[in-house]
Amino acid sequence: MKVGVIPLLLFEGCMKDKIREVSNKIAEKMGIIINEVIIDNTGNMIKITADKEEGIKLEDLTSFSHALSNNENFDNIIGDKFNYEITSPGLNSKMKKPYQFIRNIGYNVKIFFKDQNIGSSIKGKLIEADNEKILIEAKNKKKKEIVKLNYDKIKYGKLKLKW
Repeated sequence: MKVGVIPLLLFEGCMKDKIREVSNKIAEKMGIIINEVIIDNTGNMIKITADKEEGIKLEDLTSFSHALSNNENFDNIIGDKFNYEITSPGLNSKMKKPYQFIRNIGYNVKIFFKDQNIGSSIKGKLIEADNEKILIEAKNKKKKEIVKLNYDKIKYGKLKLKW
């Protein structure tokens, strides 16, 4: 391992935690959920993915970005060395939280499991979702079956869009 890699990772992790903490405080007041904070040291870029349970709008992202840029704590963390962007989750984003599954009922999905002993994934139509579980209508050798999955078994899900 190269000298300096571990301190850089520790710095990045610490910085990411601080950014998430400050961002969450501002976001909660606006009804916004922070899904992800990514630090790209090669391009000196911080990417914050924000969402709302009902879906986030451009105006929400703009207001949140302005609130962050006017926050002294956030400015102290990123300083002049980093630029940042606020973005919404894309169509290909990972679904990890119940509201994301609930919002996508009726769509085809691929669910990846935490425990590889039960298989790596399952594809099907998301027919039901609540705060504890999802129901997938999966095709298995021309036969449809309903599969119930609790969130503690799910690593993440992805939409399977037909183009």
